[in-house]
Amino acid sequence: MKNNKQTSSPFTMGNYNKYYLILTAVVSIVFANTLFNGYNMDDHLVTQNHIYTAKGISALKDILTSNYYSNNSDINFDYRPLVHVSFAVEQQIFGEHAGISHFINLLIYLATVLLLFKLCIKLGGENYLNAALLTSLIFSVHPIHTETVASIKNRDELLALFFGLTSFYVFIKYTKNNSINWLILASLSFTLGLLAKKSIYPIAIILPATLFLLNFSTLKKILIVTLTLAIPSAIIGSDLIFNKAIILFILPFLGLLIIYILSDLSYFSEFFKKNIFKLPVDITLISLSLVTFAIGFLLKEIIIVVPAILLAILLPKSNRPSILFLIAIQIMLTAFLFDVKMFHKYSLIPAIAAIVSILNLSKRKKIDFLVLSTSIIPLIAYLYVHKSLISASIFVEIALYFFLLHKRSIWGLGFIIFSTLISAIFFQSSIFHYILIGFAAVKTINDSALSIKLGIEKPLFKFAASAILVFSVFSFNQVHSPYADKCKQQYNRFQTEYLNDKPTEIKNTGRKINYIENTLSGKYTRAEILATGFATIAEYARLTFYPIELSFYYGYAKVKTVNLSDKTAWFGLIFYLALITLAIWQFKKHPSFSIGIAWYLLSLSLFSNWIEPVAGMVGERLAYTASVGFCLALSALILWLKPSFSFFKPKGIELFIIVILVLFSLRSISRNNDWKDPITLMENDIEHLEKSAQAHNLLALNLMYASTNNSNINEQKALEMQNKAAFHLQKSIEIYPHFFNTNFDLARIYIGWGDFAKAKPVLEQALNVDSENLFALEELAKTCYELKLVDETEKYANMYLAKVPQNENMHEVLIYNMLANGKYQSAINYAERALSYYPNNEIINRMYADAKRLSGNTTKINQ
Repeated sequence: MKNNKQTSSPFTMGNYNKYYLILTAVVSIVFANTLFNGYNMDDHLVTQNHIYTAKGISALKDILTSNYYSNNSDINFDYRPLVHVSFAVEQQIFGEHAGISHFINLLIYLATVLLLFKLCIKLGGENYLNAALLTSLIFSVHPIHTETVASIKNRDELLALFFGLTSFYVFIKYTKNNSINWLILASLSFTLGLLAKKSIYPIAIILPATLFLLNFSTLKKILIVTLTLAIPSAIIGSDLIFNKAIILFILPFLGLLIIYILSDLSYFSEFFKKNIFKLPVDITLISLSLVTFAIGFLLKEIIIVVPAILLAILLPKSNRPSILFLIAIQIMLTAFLFDVKMFHKYSLIPAIAAIVSILNLSKRKKIDFLVLSTSIIPLIAYLYVHKSLISASIFVEIALYFFLLHKRSIWGLGFIIFSTLISAIFFQSSIFHYILIGFAAVKTINDSALSIKLGIEKPLFKFAASAILVFSVFSFNQVHSPYADKCKQQYNRFQTEYLNDKPTEIKNTGRKINYIENTLSGKYTRAEILATGFATIAEYARLTFYPIELSFYYGYAKVKTVNLSDKTAWFGLIFYLALITLAIWQFKKHPSFSIGIAWYLLSLSLFSNWIEPVAGMVGERLAYTASVGFCLALSALILWLKPSFSFFKPKGIELFIIVILVLFSLRSISRNNDWKDPITLMENDIEHLEKSAQAHNLLALNLMYASTNNSNINEQKALEMQNKAAFHLQKSIEIYPHFFNTNFDLARIYIGWGDFAKAKPVLEQALNVDSENLFALEELAKTCYELKLVDETEKYANMYLAKVPQNENMHEVLIYNMLANGKYQSAINYAERALSYYPNNEIINRMYADAKRLSGNTTKINQ
């Protein structure tokens, strides 16, 4: 950042008051309408007669010794005391009031925006004013922040980032001097941020790397900073799990080491050549590739085989015909050994590339003719596997593709796009076509003048090839290995969406997550969790760059488990790798750009479903910390394109950015209004969440709650709301029938209406989902009783009492059911059982006596 040169703004350097006023005005205008909103979903976790915060500061001891939330059964969220402390202090001073809570959230957000501006100045110096203002303005109006600011419950995100940025700022002050006070204050700030929410952990990795990249201090001081960040991260972030604590402690140092190595890559390259590679690099890596491949082939372990192929692809001179042939043979053998059908096509790419390359050589050597003759092997292997004349046409397609690509890359790109369109219209395009388009596009970029200007060279093509290989190789629905059969069965279960099977539950750091909330609670392969993570990254990218369609919830089936044929997953992969590549290539010339990308990707990776499952698969609030990185990277990119950028001298790009900021502001203002109350929010979003089962369920629950607890709603309105609730529960069940809550809640509505005929099949479905659920058994027994289904009442009542024999009411229902239907001996037997638990129950004693009397009369009549 310090090496970015910019022209000064009309405002006086060193006087930031006017900038602060601009940012304050913008935040106030955009988010002021949140002050008129009420409580919304999940606010009860922190306020609204909360068990601790309602007591004010007298509950501090309980708050500091308790987890964020627990229901004493299956929910136990992690330790976030700072959030509850803030609400306890608030209620001690102001009492419980939604407007006050919203106002405090807004103040924290404004303080964060101003702090981000100040931090940018600290990182880049006074010449960085324009970039600081641009970064802060993008951050301040971004619509993805509306959930965080407008939802009272999300104060944890606000506090965490505020204290995270504070620690960043104070650590920089420490590096400027040797005052231990700044170090203690910085460490305390970061610790407070973690105690608000652990989502700011990536700052522990980013901060030391930033200090090193921007030459803020000596390596010794930076190591002290890293240690000061790593210790609280390991203690708080690990939940005192030893293995997790070790990982969290090491990662900041590992990140610093990577930056240290990348900062002088040429030195390390020479060091390895002189001290490790006694042979030429190519020969050494080829040998290593062959040996590694042989070991993996003999052990039948694809995890060992893949790195061997990658080594060959990443060779400095991997475009030679002999190396291309080696890659083709390795991929082909991998395809046969592990039954990766797609790899048969992959082997065609380097094989035909080798042939075309040889045919274009002016001087043909013997080894080239050997490669030319043996390159036909992958082609024969492909024909053997597919046994189709149509499949053979792929030879011609790829050969012509590489011939044109060799002549001029843009010709190859045009040809494969045209070929894909023809296939899509008349036959069926496959992911293989899109892979070839990707290769051609990357090569076109490599060969263009733009690549020279951007500093992008041949490694980009190799990185693309490596990414495709890695992303495909773990597709266990295609790979045959010692675990293939099991994985294929799991894949097939996912494909049928568990309509004939019940998914399992998984647990993240807090509670069990159902399939309706995260489809990774079902069975999945390693390929699917990888692909789903990239699809999640792609959805976050959409929300970041195009935040038009925002949702209070995602989940199944709005977002769900995908496999490696999913286009969204591929977009996420390309997006992820492209950002990493740009960050690595530009970290010396434009460090602020690389820092922003690292911040963005590291923060998003926490919530990609790779590390732990996320309730709802995606959450806008979870991108709050990551958005700082996005704003840093975007502003750095804009100033890279136009170093003289200034809002105070608007021309082309400045006017374009102003338009974007205005559009973002209008979207944020509109979205804030949606957060007025739960029903307003959910009814607005359900139009584009028609595929989200949990979104329908949550809307139904809120409609039910309001219809019975809001005294301002008349009977007619309440009935309308209950009808809506029933409709949305039915929609939820249609999308996903195996969630107990939706079935049970729908049955409760029917029971409330007295429509027991409709309630019975829904309760049976709920019991089918959870055969051990006592609520379903109890309601089903009572429903069958109301429907005068004697045998079924007896069946379900006995099933319930076998689990909970101490339920007086259920004993009474069962005895009366027998008594009223002339089954006096059964009534006597059940009454005697009930009296063994409740000998003084008058109702049971009276029914027992009636049953004995009526049983005696029946006996006399029979005699």
